[in-house]
Amino acid sequence: MRTALALLALAVLAGCKADRIEDVAALRAALAKAHNLHGTAELTATTEASGSEFKRFGTLDWHADSLFTLIARDGDGFVSIHHLAGTEVTDISRDSVLTTREVDPAGEVISNYYTGLLVPKMLQDTSWFTSFGADSTLTVFRDDAMIRLEIHAVYDPGAADFHPETRLTDAWEFDAVTGLPRTHAYSWYRGDMGYGTDIEVRFDWTQEPAAAWAEPTWVRQPEPEEADANEDWYEATLAALPDAQAPPLVGRALDGSTPLALSDFAGQILYLDFWYIGCGPCMQALPHLADLQTRYADRGFTVLGANSHQDAPTIQRYLKRRGLDVPQLVLDSLPSTDWPVRAYPTWFLIGRDGHILDRGMGFGEGSEAALDSMVQAHL
Repeated sequence: MRTALALLALAVLAGCKADRIEDVAALRAALAKAHNLHGTAELTATTEASGSEFKRFGTLDWHADSLFTLIARDGDGFVSIHHLAGTEVTDISRDSVLTTREVDPAGEVISNYYTGLLVPKMLQDTSWFTSFGADSTLTVFRDDAMIRLEIHAVYDPGAADFHPETRLTDAWEFDAVTGLPRTHAYSWYRGDMGYGTDIEVRFDWTQEPAAAWAEPTWVRQPEPEEADANEDWYEATLAALPDAQAPPLVGRALDGSTPLALSDFAGQILYLDFWYIGCGPCMQALPHLADLQTRYADRGFTVLGANSHQDAPTIQRYLKRRGLDVPQLVLDSLPSTDWPVRAYPTWFLIGRDGHILDRGMGFGEGSEAALDSMVQAHL
């Protein structure tokens, strides 16, 4: 009797093992059958450089490749609803406005980056395995509970922007029986910017079937576009900035306690740079601004960063990590009436008498040479 029971137990275990997903091809086949699913997703994004943590939650009803409904929330409650049907997606924003647009069902259906991460890529795009698996660094890990796919970016040491601390890891973990995604871990760091983010999304699939889509009764249509809605955004934003005498601006120095104001720099040529940690062009500009500060300080020139996004210790830690010495004006908030900054970086070159000599937005290719010429022309 015992022998018979033992053989039966071994047979059951052998049957269970046979049901486990053993390779990527089997995983892809299992997911191809995934329809009428109900699940939840929880995203956590941590950015050490800016001292921030961000969470987003989602409820997902999945019917087929091009048919799903996602309801997204954050710590403050409802954020958005997205319903994909074929090539049309319906978006409902936090303010209840409903819009529809044509999309590529396998592309970036959801425009908001963090909300988009709540939708597993391989459910939305049947070619995902081909592109993900084509990476030469793909590693597959398996055990009885899960199968994990992981890739690491490889960088060229000879590239101009190479930094030994730059890294990127993208990993997906799937249930070893159903093939459904369980976690997505995405971690990246730019050594040259001293900045990166760790993102983890956890999925939980239940036995509850997907709900049918029904447009909420509380949605409203967007307001008609105003006549000047198509006006060039850059020109309109630039025109709204001060262009005569620089308005007052008061905050604290980088030590976090010493009062500091624009008026303290009277008699100098001042480059005022509105920026924050997390703005790519802002962080790219900092080394060149620090170099300008060093080159022209003895000629009465000062670079002054203005940051209303992070506190003094966070800014100080970030600059120290990158070895940058750029004076800072730490602001509790941005006085938008006098300084209506809507893009970052936004900069002003202020003369010795406090008059604004030039202004602009952004930092990219060609900006360094243009900035050098502008500063030299006014020294």
